[in-house]
Amino acid sequence: FITIASAMIGLCAISCAASAQTKGAGTYNLQKAYEVLKENNDEEQALRLLRDQIKATPDNAEAYLLRARVYRNRKEYGSALSDINQAIKVNKPKKSGIDGSTLHWWKASIYLNLEDYGNAEAEYRTSLALSRKEKSDLVQDISFELGQVLYNQKKYDEADAVYNQMLREDETDCAAMVGLARNMIARENYQGAIDILDKAEKYSEDYSEIYRFRMQAYDKLGQTDKAIDDALTYYDKDDDPSVAMVSEMILKHKTYGLAKAKSRMNGSEEPASWSALMIQVYEDSCEYEKAIAEYDKLEQEYGKDAYIYLNRASCYSELGLVDIALSEMDKCIEMKDDAYSRSSKGDILRSAGRYEEAIAEYSVLLDMHPEIAYGYYATGWSYELSGNDGKALELYDAGIDIVQSYPYIYLMR
Repeated sequence: FITIASAMIGLCAISCAASAQTKGAGTYNLQKAYEVLKENNDEEQALRLLRDQIKATPDNAEAYLLRARVYRNRKEYGSALSDINQAIKVNKPKKSGIDGSTLHWWKASIYLNLEDYGNAEAEYRTSLALSRKEKSDLVQDISFELGQVLYNQKKYDEADAVYNQMLREDETDCAAMVGLARNMIARENYQGAIDILDKAEKYSEDYSEIYRFRMQAYDKLGQTDKAIDDALTYYDKDDDPSVAMVSEMILKHKTYGLAKAKSRMNGSEEPASWSALMIQVYEDSCEYEKAIAEYDKLEQEYGKDAYIYLNRASCYSELGLVDIALSEMDKCIEMKDDAYSRSSKGDILRSAGRYEEAIAEYSVLLDMHPEIAYGYYATGWSYELSGNDGKALELYDAGIDIVQSYPYIYLMR
């Protein structure tokens, strides 16, 4: 819900910085850092260039901002906060071309990554106040994200106040309407949410979030078919819909949901997307033969694909057709030999009780990726299932020694 506004402000920040870089002399390393990030996404090289730039021009707010962005992307949040604080300290907007509201927005986003909603809220409020003084075009976007952070803290009344102010400034702002509706759903005012989302739909029928939240409200009221209709509209309009969420809704009245989905698929310019949904529904309801038939259609339409082989293999495995499943996995591995395909083949063998073969497959996975915890977990489990507890413990110990954050290895040990 928050990513649209984040992307818009993030792009604006980079745009501001890019325009500022031409204003001063001695910014070669900064410009090169932009280039290596854009062309090769080479963060290590960018950090070296920015270190040299900051050493040469320690009052360069733009360099600190760009480095903070790189650190945030690398999840090095302490370094990101340090740099954004320094950017705020040295920034001279007339010289840098970077608004103070933008810097505080970046600081808020870092706190958001840390799930430190209290500090994120404070920074969003600072950013919003500055953006109003600056007469920035980002007032609505910053307001939207502030509303999100307030929602995360269950401060629904304060979030409502933000969204209502957004609507006073732009009565057609559908994001604000959806925010209000979501708060109503949290308070169990489902009909109120539906009413405001009906209004939002009249302003912008292509805004997918309208249907995602109205679906939830209809579902809570027991109006399942209307919820399914909205789920399918959300699926159709969203750029990256949650297939699992839509499948879960369809299964509440499967005959109706599948009929509606097939109807939409028949009139769609992207039938593969609808096939993916149908497959999810069939797999969720354990109708693996029907899922396989859909995978077959996809292969006929689009040709050989590792994704099709891998997932079709899983369906055959669920049906107990192990040799066919393994044949599918071999085709998958031939096209894409990676950790996921190797672990999937090992899982099929382990589930079939073919532990020695599973161990051999997981051993290949460990050779390829000795840093992945699942390899130790799955290999140890296969040894354990085959009766070799000593070897299983060796694998569990090794996995815990390398990756301390994978709880299942502790459980198995």
